[in-house]
Amino acid sequence: MDPFTWVGQGAAVRALDWSRRVVSAIDGRERHLDDIDNIKKTALDPYATFRSLYRQHRASAIEKLRDDNRATIPVWFPQPTTQVSAPAAR
Repeated sequence: MDPFTWVGQGAAVRALDWSRRVVSAIDGRERHLDDIDNIKKTALDPYATFRSLYRQHRASAIEKLRDDNRATIPVWFPQPTTQVSAPAAR
C-alpha cells in the first residue's frame, strides 16, 4: 500500500513521487556497484559483457511475459462462438 496514492494529486505529490523514483534508482545502482566494478576489472571487453547481460535479462523478461497465462481464457470457460455468414446469392 503506497501512501502516495492516498494523497490528492498536485505538484507537491508529483515532486515527491519523482524524488522517490530518483532515490530508488540511485539505491539500485549503489547495490550493484561492486558487481559493475568486478566486471570492469575482469572482463576482456566490459561493454560486450554488459550488452550480453542486458540481452539475457531482456530475453528472460520477454519469455516470462510469453509464459504468463493469467490473461488466457480457461478451457472450461464458455468460449465465444463465431458466426460465419453465408455469401449472398446473386
